[in-house]
Amino acid sequence: MTVMCPTSRLCFAVASAAAALVGMGPAAIAQSPQPATHAAAPQPGTICGRAADVSQLLLSMQKASVENVFRDKMMFVLRDQDDGSVWAFSIKHTTVHPAARCRREVKSGDTSRLEIEQVCGASEKACASFASQADEKFKTFAVKAQPAVPVTTPAKTSN
Repeated sequence: MTVMCPTSRLCFAVASAAAALVGMGPAAIAQSPQPATHAAAPQPGTICGRAADVSQLLLSMQKASVENVFRDKMMFVLRDQDDGSVWAFSIKHTTVHPAARCRREVKSGDTSRLEIEQVCGASEKACASFASQADEKFKTFAVKAQPAVPVTTPAKTSN
């Protein structure tokens, strides 16, 4: 399912629904600043290049390129097709809520690596359990980083 917002009223409704998952009210959404943009390198207070605030992360996911790929009683998983990142969010009223975990491929020159980060304010045991469950879902829905393969151009022959 792809989230689309053809009108600002619909976008507000989608954002309100997302905010309800993290326990915010509509007034908080109306006053929320714009979501953070992607950072080149991890910065303090960020997760996969975005603001490390669960409500802001959810708001940044309200765009047409984000696909809902999984949901159960404990979490839901979204894939951002713009950057290939996969995100797991805890569901309200779970012991780990609010929590978010992301996985994305970061390319640097000819190599790539997987970046996996989490924001979680629950106990160490609850956060570890959330991480383990999210990683299992990521194995299903994420693109794994592959070693960079050099591109070769065939040599031209002259007659």
